[in-house]
Amino acid sequence: MKRIILTGIAMLCLGVTAQTPITESDKKETLAKLGRTLNEKYYSAELGKQLNTYLDKRTKSGAYDHILSGEHFASQLTSELQQQVNDKHIRVEYHPETLPPDDRAEIMSIPESEKVGYGNMLRHINYGIRKVEVLRGNIGYIDFESFVDPEFASETYVGMMAYLSHTEALIIDLRQCGGSYSPKAVPFLMSYFFNDPVKLEETYWRKTNSTTQAWTAAVVPGQKYLNKPIYVLTSHATFSGAEAFVNGMKKYKRATIIGQPTGGGSHAGGIVRLSDHFQAYISVGKIIANNEHDLSDWESQGITPDVVVNTKLALNLAQQLAMKNSIATTDEDVWRNALQQWIKEVEDEKPVLKTVTFELKGFNQAKEVKLAGTFNDWTQTGMQKLKKGWSATVESETGKQRYKFIVDGKWIVDPDNPDTVNIQGNTDSVIEVN
Repeated sequence: MKRIILTGIAMLCLGVTAQTPITESDKKETLAKLGRTLNEKYYSAELGKQLNTYLDKRTKSGAYDHILSGEHFASQLTSELQQQVNDKHIRVEYHPETLPPDDRAEIMSIPESEKVGYGNMLRHINYGIRKVEVLRGNIGYIDFESFVDPEFASETYVGMMAYLSHTEALIIDLRQCGGSYSPKAVPFLMSYFFNDPVKLEETYWRKTNSTTQAWTAAVVPGQKYLNKPIYVLTSHATFSGAEAFVNGMKKYKRATIIGQPTGGGSHAGGIVRLSDHFQAYISVGKIIANNEHDLSDWESQGITPDVVVNTKLALNLAQQLAMKNSIATTDEDVWRNALQQWIKEVEDEKPVLKTVTFELKGFNQAKEVKLAGTFNDWTQTGMQKLKKGWSATVESETGKQRYKFIVDGKWIVDPDNPDTVNIQGNTDSVIEVN
């Protein structure tokens, strides 16, 4: 497989590798291609032109001359572009290895010559499914890391739904789901939960100056999952295609959404090669609402759950709610007694959260500092500027927690904490929460 293309929805990147030097020619070529692509393909012609003009002015002013590493350059461009437009998808990525040529005719496409390799890659990540199991109380549980085009994953998805068909409730965990590899995945999966077709979203495409609609299907392979409670778990890391799933389930009241507000990324698009080491996600489509019955665009603000709770507590709460519903609907004394016992067990297993304050000394000239780590699913929590630095207070589970500071878009370890860990080339600071 030559490349991994995220079509339709972007995936969140949670790590930052060691800093790698870049040349002025690298930056010049990247900026020129980025500006030109935004001007020609961005979903809004007006905003695309605006971004192109912005980059041109910044380049001529020497704003990027001081940047020496590829990671810093990509992070800086991403931060600036997202500040200019209401688009959390738009981003620039750096790769130390030389990127392969991009011979696709369209951004959201996969060449036929690469479909076999692409399918193999999806199989290696188990089609985005991290876990499928039946929990106590006969509750189905699916943990998604991503959604995948049913052209490749339909057999796996059908088997998954068949395995869970006799459960009494279903928990769908999207707390670590960064999006979808295809705009076809969400309608396919959601079709299992609606008896009749429902409209999910309408998207405007700049290239054709037209719109397309996404609907659930009346018929699915296998058996639909109807008339049973569904609970969807969310976090700030729930993004893009995962949010489309949440939005539809909440809009039609098909599920109870539990957790934290989602990340806020709705635009459709894909990856474009900019130069030998840089590529960018370019949004080429936008969700629109023609009337009050259409699903609204959740860009930037995200989707608020029905039950707002710390994301670390969401699964525990969903299990209790599911079993309490089963108790209310069963007429079997033995089953009711078993459920009551399991609820007590789950209550006793509720995660313990502690309040932790992180401080970054210095960096008084920084415009913005954020905190990200395992305690907030690597989403970015804003820090408050103090006289001697920056501070943020968060809730965290006990045990070892990894974290980083983001200073004006640049990810750094804690300079005052010597404890670090390196995972797949990413160095993070480590703290023990007791």
